[in-house]
Amino acid sequence: MVNLAVTIPASPALEQRLAILKSSLEGVQWKEKHSSYITLRCLGNIDNSILLEEIDYELSRLTWPAFSVAVKSVAFQNYNENYKIGVSIVASSELIRLKQKIDFALQRAGASTPRRRFAPFLELGILPSGKERELMSWLELNGLFSASISKVDQINLIEVYDSKNYGLISVLESYGPAI
Repeated sequence: MVNLAVTIPASPALEQRLAILKSSLEGVQWKEKHSSYITLRCLGNIDNSILLEEIDYELSRLTWPAFSVAVKSVAFQNYNENYKIGVSIVASSELIRLKQKIDFALQRAGASTPRRRFAPFLELGILPSGKERELMSWLELNGLFSASISKVDQINLIEVYDSKNYGLISVLESYGPAI
């Protein structure tokens, strides 16, 4: 059984910019370098090899024009009594269109429909509860942070490892380039 997601990888230039944020808050369990991505769709645990083949096939058929994605702001999300910290991403019309194409492709493959509203977010780490004051200071200090991910010309199907190996992923397949 594998825990899968469809993602946009962060560019090396963005990873470099995000390193600034990672050095400005202590007590965070930071993701490993090169494991930053925008999740377009969580697929969850899949143990059906036929479904996995169908997902791969449908994603391999996708085309989209390359486009740029920008960071909107630093942000956090509540997560199991902790906080996911990271950056929210501008939900451009191009990003929304790509997300819709992915959802339709996954529906054709037989994957379940998404349960959450799409809110593009690039997770950097987990901050334990009880650190609210530090979190608010970090948000205030980095409120004007901005960056861009160059062109979105690739999406990845990734395996996300269990919480003991936080931030570790394995790229199973890459799709693109865009048209």
